Amino acid sequence: MANILLKEFPNSFKTERLLIRLPLPGDGVAVHEGIRETQEELRPWMPWAQVDQNVEDIEVNVRKAHIRFIERSDLRFHLFLKESGEFVGIGGLHCINWEVPRVEIGYWCRKRYMGQGLISEAVQGLTNFAIQQLGVKRVEIRCDSENHASRRVAERTDFILEGILRQFDRSPDGEELRDVAVYSIVVKE
Repeated sequence: MANILLKEFPNSFKTERLLIRLPLPGDGVAVHEGIRETQEELRPWMPWAQVDQNVEDIEVNVRKAHIRFIERSDLRFHLFLKESGEFVGIGGLHCINWEVPRVEIGYWCRKRYMGQGLISEAVQGLTNFAIQQLGVKRVEIRCDSENHASRRVAERTDFILEGILRQFDRSPDGEELRDVAVYSIVVKE
């Protein structure tokens, strides 16, 4: 395979209501604001939501995500409303295996935009991007089996439940073993 750093694809794309783009330096303020607004909803599912972070911490995280995007090792995208430019959340193509190729989609939504179908729209856009722009043959969504909102997104966007991995991971607070639901879309050759 050619050097993955030379793989060309767009840094952004649009869906009906969203601008979906790579993280850029300076995004830390908006991301921090979204995390603070939504932290209690994220805590049961996200290890990074267990601790409070300041704007500087988040800006460092954004810049590291920007570097990983350029390296093609992890493709995090920031989600913004097209009309207002307001930050909605984060979606990304993670756990990339360029040999297969396959990716795992992760996502979270800012509290004020929950229940509006924006994450389903973003997941559909990310899935199309992965298949059409990256040539991915397998797209996965993995989530805690008790995370019903994330599972509904996977089901709403036509991912197929492959199974439940029993006691596969620890809860974000490390206190208990958790089951993980695995969904996928595969491209037949």
